[in-house]
Amino acid sequence: PPAHDEGVALMAQGRYEEGIAKLEFAIKQDPRDFKIRADLINLREQALNRLLTAAANERASGRLETAAEFYRRVISIEPASQRARSGLSELERDRRHAEAVREAKEVWGKGNSEGAWSRLQSVLKENPANPQARELKRQIEEQRARELASIPTLRSMYDGRAISIDFRDANVRQVFEAL
Repeated sequence: PPAHDEGVALMAQGRYEEGIAKLEFAIKQDPRDFKIRADLINLREQALNRLLTAAANERASGRLETAAEFYRRVISIEPASQRARSGLSELERDRRHAEAVREAKEVWGKGNSEGAWSRLQSVLKENPANPQARELKRQIEEQRARELASIPTLRSMYDGRAISIDFRDANVRQVFEAL
């Protein structure tokens, strides 16, 4: 049937929604043709897998809006698709995290490393593998380490002059606390 052939051709072109509509129309024209039914089932499944894979690739590349379009296409074909629904919710989480990291960078740029740190912690608690959050965390930790290294020590404060401390009537515990 021509509707079947058109549907298969549309599916091959990546126009999945149109191809599925044509195949469903072909089934209505000839409900007893099991080949059309089998093609519809197989091609629909292939289309869903391709769209979900494309959405995951786009998300991994940071193109969240394009990924959302692919997930919405999956839902238009298969409204009960849990993978597409969870993908959309993960995209929303990714957007929230990107905004929180952006805010953390802004706060850190103003010299407030504690404020930036607290914003990062919420992101890293939900997604410890978030690359932007991990990179900013590393930068903040490096800055903190440099700040700690620049704090004057007793040795640098006394320019090498000897200091003597007398512990005549102190017990061992008091000596160690003093040190």
